[in-house]
Amino acid sequence: MRFIYSATTFLAAFALAAPQSHPSSELEHEDDFDNDHKKDLQYITAWCNSDEECASGCCAAISHDEAICSAPLVAYLEGKYGCGFGDSTKKIAQGIDVTLPGFNNVGTGNKAQFITGQCWSDDDCASGCCAGHKDHKGGFCSAKLIAEQDGRTGCGYLE
Repeated sequence: MRFIYSATTFLAAFALAAPQSHPSSELEHEDDFDNDHKKDLQYITAWCNSDEECASGCCAAISHDEAICSAPLVAYLEGKYGCGFGDSTKKIAQGIDVTLPGFNNVGTGNKAQFITGQCWSDDDCASGCCAGHKDHKGGFCSAKLIAEQDGRTGCGYLE
């Protein structure tokens, strides 16, 4: 009998300590989201509009118009698109095509994007050249030697 009581107590405590599920499209933290977005107030997994709202300093996009506070080390895991949502809400809403390879390198500024990959500045591209195009919205990493050919507008594109 004593064993059953101990096991039941342990399982109940374990169930209560289980982490909450990941936020869904319904605002489960709506009271936090509408709390005037105070600086450094939001906890990890809370809805956010900018990095400065999160205690972790990272507001990671989970779609083109939604973001949650995240630890910077895991900002690209579980479907998140990295920190910086607040500073680039306009850019995310206008530009990242998540169906293209390398979408998670857009806007990072870490020179990880390959040639032909989407970019918001020269800092995104391994080649150091983010070229716009006269017929397409957005920038694409390019070799510097051909940055002004075939409709490209040259290096230095900024979103």
